[in-house]
Amino acid sequence: MANAGVDIGAPIERYDWRKAKLQFDVNTLANYVLFCVFLPRFLERGHGHVTATISLGGLVGTPYEHAYNGSKAAMRMLMDGLRAETRGRGVGFTSVFPATCRGA
Repeated sequence: MANAGVDIGAPIERYDWRKAKLQFDVNTLANYVLFCVFLPRFLERGHGHVTATISLGGLVGTPYEHAYNGSKAAMRMLMDGLRAETRGRGVGFTSVFPATCRGA
């Protein structure tokens, strides 16, 4: 289960690119490191399952969340690419797209 994630939203006028780097490092790269370690083992034994928490931010751009959305969209593409590359080799993939619901 690839579930590493951090969200640091802010208006672009006040945004520090280093926060975006942190979000990509955690939300995308840290999860990719897990894939590089475990996926070859799954393929070697011919079965396994990879699940990744993506977020609706990987599907829809929202204000103040540009870096978060970009990092989650990158995660979605990683999962899609790995799924396509390993099709028919006994490894399943599930991308989860939860949303935050804020009450009134």
